[in-house]
Amino acid sequence: MTAPGPMLRRTLLLAAAAAPLVPAVARAAEAAGAVEEARGTVTAERAAQRRALVPRSDVFVGDTVATASESRAALQLGQTTSLRLGARARVRIDRFLVNQGGVLTLEDGPILLDKTGGDAAHPVQVQGGFGLITVRGTRIFAGPSNGVFAIFVVHGVIDVTAGGQRFALQTGEGTNIAAPGGPASPPVKWGEVRVRAALASVT
Repeated sequence: MTAPGPMLRRTLLLAAAAAPLVPAVARAAEAAGAVEEARGTVTAERAAQRRALVPRSDVFVGDTVATASESRAALQLGQTTSLRLGARARVRIDRFLVNQGGVLTLEDGPILLDKTGGDAAHPVQVQGGFGLITVRGTRIFAGPSNGVFAIFVVHGVIDVTAGGQRFALQTGEGTNIAAPGGPASPPVKWGEVRVRAALASVT
């Protein structure tokens, strides 16, 4: 029998080295961040399993983080993004890289998202039945306000796409989306009372 040549030996060695890694990678959950604050009942759901979250708990890509009534949570995602959830909020972490933004799906409730710095070419995107928010170096509120779904820019600039409409919102401006799939209203300055009520719902 002819001895295997160098190329065949190299191929076999590479295959042997890679084989044990495949199942480990498939099983491993990709870390997205950690819990900084949890008040009341805060959970994460992933792959049909639910676990309780407490301060310092890890959260992973694929997790849906949820708060119960009268509950609050604060997460640190990557190095540049913090996220606060108000009562009865549900947010799925679809994708998140340490310093390159990510994609979140807001399923219910109010959130306050703060992205400080990082690579502007890799924003955080928040999507849901309301449309899409693209966040770069910005602090925003998104959730129920005055009986509708609303988006408000605490500081910075964001792009909002909803119901075929696209607007850029700046510091102090907000928009309303009356129903899922509906258009965003033209940006307007929010009054102090509405701003305070929105921020109080996530703190």
